[in-house]
Amino acid sequence: MSIAKEKSPSAATPGLHKNVAPPLTEPPSSLPEHTSCFNYGVCVKGRYDGSRELVQDWKDTFTKYLACEEEETEAYLTAFSYGDDFLPHYKQYRSNKGFTGSAFGHFLCFDFDCAEDPSDAIAQAQHFLNHCATNYGADMDAVLAGFSGGKGAHIYFPVPSCAVPSVDFGNICLAIAKRFKDPYNCIDLKIYDHQRIFRLPNTRHPKSGKLKVMYRASDFVELDPLYILNKDTAQNADFLFSDDAGEWLAPVWKAAVNQIEKEAAPLPSRAEGFRDLSGDTVDFIKHGAKEGERNTSLFKAACNLYEMNMTQPAVEKLLAPAARDSGLSEAEIQKTLQSASKHAESARGRFRLHEACRSSKKFYDLVCDILAGADFPPEGDWGELERHYGEHDFPPVGALDSAQFSEAEVRYLAEQWLETWKAQATQEAKKTLDGAGALIERLQVIEQAGTDPGLYQRASAAPPQGNPIFRNGLLPGSIGAIFGSDGIGKGFIILDLMVGYARGNPLGITSIGAIPGKRLSTTYVSYEESISDLKTRLDKICGEEVDYGKLEEEGMLRFSTIPKEPLFRYDMKGSLLSTAFMKTLEKAIIRDDVDLMILDPLASAGGLRDENNNAEMNLIATRLRTLADKTGCSILLVHHTTKEGRASLDPSAGRGASSLQGAMRWIVNFRRNADDGQIIEAAVTKNTHGGLCAFSLGRITSGVIRELSSTEIQKRLQAIEITNRLLLQEHISFLVEHIAKHDGEIKKSGVANGRGRGAPELIKALNCLGKKIRAREAVEIIDMAIEAEKLREDEDGHLWIQA
Repeated sequence: MSIAKEKSPSAATPGLHKNVAPPLTEPPSSLPEHTSCFNYGVCVKGRYDGSRELVQDWKDTFTKYLACEEEETEAYLTAFSYGDDFLPHYKQYRSNKGFTGSAFGHFLCFDFDCAEDPSDAIAQAQHFLNHCATNYGADMDAVLAGFSGGKGAHIYFPVPSCAVPSVDFGNICLAIAKRFKDPYNCIDLKIYDHQRIFRLPNTRHPKSGKLKVMYRASDFVELDPLYILNKDTAQNADFLFSDDAGEWLAPVWKAAVNQIEKEAAPLPSRAEGFRDLSGDTVDFIKHGAKEGERNTSLFKAACNLYEMNMTQPAVEKLLAPAARDSGLSEAEIQKTLQSASKHAESARGRFRLHEACRSSKKFYDLVCDILAGADFPPEGDWGELERHYGEHDFPPVGALDSAQFSEAEVRYLAEQWLETWKAQATQEAKKTLDGAGALIERLQVIEQAGTDPGLYQRASAAPPQGNPIFRNGLLPGSIGAIFGSDGIGKGFIILDLMVGYARGNPLGITSIGAIPGKRLSTTYVSYEESISDLKTRLDKICGEEVDYGKLEEEGMLRFSTIPKEPLFRYDMKGSLLSTAFMKTLEKAIIRDDVDLMILDPLASAGGLRDENNNAEMNLIATRLRTLADKTGCSILLVHHTTKEGRASLDPSAGRGASSLQGAMRWIVNFRRNADDGQIIEAAVTKNTHGGLCAFSLGRITSGVIRELSSTEIQKRLQAIEITNRLLLQEHISFLVEHIAKHDGEIKKSGVANGRGRGAPELIKALNCLGKKIRAREAVEIIDMAIEAEKLREDEDGHLWIQA
């Protein structure tokens, strides 16, 4: 274990107290003194059950270990710090055991433990951090996270300024941890008693022998869990305490304080009157219920109390005595209360969503007025929307109020809701010709949210499908594939296309190139090429004509090369999980409003275990298709062809499972021309929402590829034909010499199939000038020799020397 739990000399893990910190909107003026006055703690060097030495500066001790200024041996520090009233206790007991006074914490800590698979605990911690950053605005540079040295990960969130010392400080932290535990089953809830000691950074676990290595959370979420698990070198996380780093937690903290206060509030006795309760509830509390009505009466009374925002412990304390007096067992009571809780929460959830959306009619009407006739919403209009939000409380505070939310938190969530909606609506508007119509459509969806979805939809009311993002291309938010064999030039082709898309004007390839004037924000994720490799190719492709560096500065051209991990990984149970890189990439797509992302190659990007497995391939393709649909970003997967598929322009030419072909909405194939290996034949072989096309590409200087016209292709093939004919003519003398030795023995048809009498020996004799002669070329040489009257062919097809 990376954390040691000690038993108190007296029974004294603090319970609920009434002097809990109040839910402050602004921190009190004396708050700065809290962090300095509450800075005592105890430190254990060596075994966790060793002597507990007094620490007079908690922050200084923690920082020294974090900065690698202390030995790497086993060491612990209290998770919480104490004020002056701790000193008499320590002088008497030489320990923090049994101390029941107020405590404070510079951090809200989370412990993710999974003894069977620590890497899974680390992955959950990474997902949780990304969740906090995306949904709450947590600053990942101000958060610490790392391997605990034992069974998982530790996270240190700086607490908000509204957090004040309290005898219930640990209980507040516990309430927040419980709130976030679902779906993170690795979160340990047994670490929040005030006597808890935590392993210090850069110290070793006594059983595993591994170090507790900490990172800034912004770095931690980018790393592969296995890399984090196996790193065994101490490092300085270069962390600085900041006064405002935890302010994103303020609404959550205040909600937890409110919850603790409600749980600690005294309950009325069963004999007292109850205001705001239904008559049946009051009757049950006072008199219970008779057999046959007990469960139903308890259920209805519990639902009534939950509707009044009473907490689960309060409901149980109020109703359980009457239920017991009525003859219900403890198991029956708990089961009925749980059912009522689920029913009430479900009803409350529907009410919150439905009421918040339906009551936004003024907001909806205003938006429609503002955006009528606009291509997409300019910044000034969004400012008007936000001002309206400030005046009209969208969504209304009461619509979201429940036992789980404080007023401050409701407002925070409402703001996040508006920002999310704004981003989605803007994205939809930019990707359609009729921006105002798209936004109004989106607003109608929002206004109708919370109603039960119908079985059928109206096609006449559906939004327009949209247009391809490039010539003969795929639609916005869809997924496609590029098929080609190794070495055919996919790298040059992809970069040529990307630069054209980014600047809104095609370079060397036009058939699937950019639509003039339509610029796309593009991202290339390459698992095989370094950024230096890409630079070399881009210099050759762009030359002096295009400044691709400017496109990068404008955010239209982005590269991510040799990522440390694939997009997906499998846990111990075989379930497909998104990696930290996948989550980071999804956030970047939304943040940077990416129009097109290219993943090269699919086998590496997807983390495929078996690319011939249809189920596995389909699952990964489905995940990527969902990502495209969710973000509006089109995705192209680069994939190799089978050996047979190298010469094929067919959507089934891709290597591995056939389910990939079925999942793609658009496919382009590349193959070498049989007569000229410098010509690349290409075709869009699948286009669910558009037409197909075929075109040819040619290599020019330095490997650069450009599209060839039909005239250019014809001229190149004619030149090759002439050159080949001249080369073959040089073999006529060797042919005549060989036939003279086998006059009348060899048939032309036997040479054509390469298996006739004397044919293999003849073909071998012709391979003498450095050019490889195959059966087809041997027949051409025979035809030229007959035309030159060097040979003749009799009626049976035998070859003779011309007399």
